Amino acid sequence: MPYEKYGSDVIVDMLNLYGIKYLPLNPGASYRGLHDSIVNYGGNKPEIIECTHEKIALGIAHGYARVTKEPSAAIVHDLVGLLHGTMGVYYAYVDEAPVILLGATGPMDATRRRPYIDWIHTAQDQAGVVRDFTKWDDQPHTPAAVPESFARAYRVVSTPPYGPAYLVYDSNLQEDPLLVDVPKVDPKRLMPPDPSALNPRTVETVAEMLVQAKNPVMLADMLGQNPVAVERAAELAEILAMPVWDGGRRFNFANTNSLDVTGSRDTLAEADVLFAVEVRNFDGPLTRLNRTTRETEEILQPGCKIIDISYRDANIKAWAQGFLKLREVDVFATADPAIALGQITEAVKGLLTKNGKADLKARRERVTLVHDNLRSAGLERAKEGWNDKPMTLARLSWEIWQQIKDEDWVMTGAVLSGWNRRLWEFTEPDQFPGMPLGTGTQVGLSLG
Repeated sequence: MPYEKYGSDVIVDMLNLYGIKYLPLNPGASYRGLHDSIVNYGGNKPEIIECTHEKIALGIAHGYARVTKEPSAAIVHDLVGLLHGTMGVYYAYVDEAPVILLGATGPMDATRRRPYIDWIHTAQDQAGVVRDFTKWDDQPHTPAAVPESFARAYRVVSTPPYGPAYLVYDSNLQEDPLLVDVPKVDPKRLMPPDPSALNPRTVETVAEMLVQAKNPVMLADMLGQNPVAVERAAELAEILAMPVWDGGRRFNFANTNSLDVTGSRDTLAEADVLFAVEVRNFDGPLTRLNRTTRETEEILQPGCKIIDISYRDANIKAWAQGFLKLREVDVFATADPAIALGQITEAVKGLLTKNGKADLKARRERVTLVHDNLRSAGLERAKEGWNDKPMTLARLSWEIWQQIKDEDWVMTGAVLSGWNRRLWEFTEPDQFPGMPLGTGTQVGLSLG
């Protein structure tokens, strides 16, 4: 007897067509059809990772997407599973993780609901729970609508700034036999848009500002999403002997590089041009905070020019205030950071060649001295209370570093109040995929 295909099989087809390798989930009856299809139709592909809570499942998908830089997926059970997982969805949204969250509901046809339980687990607009902190959501009503819905979700989460999407499947859609064949889509023809470049006039303006500046400073926050952007930021910094402050949302700049001045607010205060690339949080490094009064004091000197290149505002929403304070800048542009940095670097090279290379030796020596003083000051501070019990965070960080420094390591856990970056040697983007957000995220990072 030939195999009878079901609606949930179409979902599995899409998961495998788009290369989804793992599905963290906490099993639930609302998606029993999809679960069955993964096992019996898909041959356990994608591989199921059974979790004890939906937030853990979301965390694993989040961590995996962050470290692989590819979209991932997770499944939650109807309305209650979604409610359990909301914090995980919000974390993925704030941290810009490309996660496709699959869920189930219903039956939406009330005549097919079981008494009581199906009623209290079904919502009219289930996606409304997370709509304010997802990039997109959809509830296809027929198996034929599943491929386009999934393809759009994949493209949406893969387009910067990244973030989660939520797809809801009626239990009847999953469990009913297919009446007609459902054509597959061609992922190669439904990919995200090509990365965008800067306007040539903007490139010229930025390059001139950087070359003419006496004390340019680079501030970077999310470059580690693209290792090529990290390389190009380092190249530009080297050409201009430009100090770099790493904002810390991802790896942005090697702390062993003599141009790294992360932590030196004096360097920021002296800047006459601030070159901000993929910065989400300006006020963290650029203000001093009185934690008692919540008052902030600006660090940048009056007249400092600010260049801001970022995808930051491309997915702004009103519900959560994650867009942070609006800052006045002199140049604001949206472009792929790797492409933009490459354009600016070539323009800077041309200006330095055309006008005669500026005397950057003194600047490099000055920045190197700041860098060396920061490193030595960190080591000296770490010695304070060295033999205290319980052990200080600085001592703990140092002892861990002694055990792993000759290994191929990745930091998935606590940053120990910044001591790891002060005492360890971060040289590659993969060593710091981002701030830890709990055990689930750490598992996902390790899985990737």
